[in-house]
Amino acid sequence: MQGNGWIKLHREIQQHWIFQRDDYLKAWVLLLIKANHSDFKTLVSDKISEVVLIKRGEVVSSLKKLSIELKWSPSKVKRFITKLEKDKMIHLKNERRWTHLTILNYETYQYKRNADEPLANRKRTADEYNQRKDKNDNKKKNLSQKEQLQGIQNLLKEKSKKFAGINVGFEFERMKDWLKATGKQYKNYNAFFNNWLRKVKTDRAEGMEEDEKIFYAYKCDLCKKVHDKSEFRDLFITCCETEIQPIKEWK
Repeated sequence: MQGNGWIKLHREIQQHWIFQRDDYLKAWVLLLIKANHSDFKTLVSDKISEVVLIKRGEVVSSLKKLSIELKWSPSKVKRFITKLEKDKMIHLKNERRWTHLTILNYETYQYKRNADEPLANRKRTADEYNQRKDKNDNKKKNLSQKEQLQGIQNLLKEKSKKFAGINVGFEFERMKDWLKATGKQYKNYNAFFNNWLRKVKTDRAEGMEEDEKIFYAYKCDLCKKVHDKSEFRDLFITCCETEIQPIKEWK
C-alpha cells in the first residue's frame, strides 16, 4: 500500500546522472512515490484473478500504465527501466504479465517512523536525521580536497573491481583535470567520483546498444549477390530461381 507518507531525497542526487535530465528525474521520483510503504496483497489486474504480494519498496505496474502517467512511449519506459537496472538502482523481477520491480536501498528514501506519524513527530524525526547528517558533514569538512583525492587513489583497485570494464585510473585523472579546469568543489569527492564512474558506465552501455544494432541481409549462394539490407525481417526473397532466407548481421 502506497499510503500518504513522504519520501526524502539527498542533495547529492544533483551529482547523479538521473538529475541531468528532467524527464528521467520525474520518472525516478514517480517510481519512489509509487513504491509500497508496507507489504500489501492485491489483484493487479481485473482480467487476471491472481493475488500478488507487493512488498515494501516494490512497484507493480505496466509499461502501458507508466507510459500514460509519464506521457512517454512504452519503449522509452522500457529503456529507462533497463538503465536503472544496469546501474543497480532497481531489481526487475522476471514477470511477463506486468512490470514488477524493487527499489534497491529503499530505506535510504524512507524513515521507518514517518508515514503514519503526526506532522510534529515527522519534524522531530527529520531534525534528528539532520543533526546526524550535520555531524557527518562536519567530519568530512575537516578533510581537504587533496586529502580526499588521496583517499580515493588508495581505493582505485577496489573501484576497478566494482566498475569492471572501466579504466578507473584513467577516469580518476580525467576527474582531477576536470576539477582543476572548472574550479568545482564538493563535500564528498568519493561520492562524486562514484557518480562519475556510473555515468561513464551508462554512456558506454548506451553506445554499445547503438553499435550492436542488427539488420538482415539476403545473400545468394549462386550469384553471390547481396539483396536488401534491412532492419526488418521478411520470410524470404527469390534469386536465381532459389528462395533465400535472411541472415542476421550486426552493424
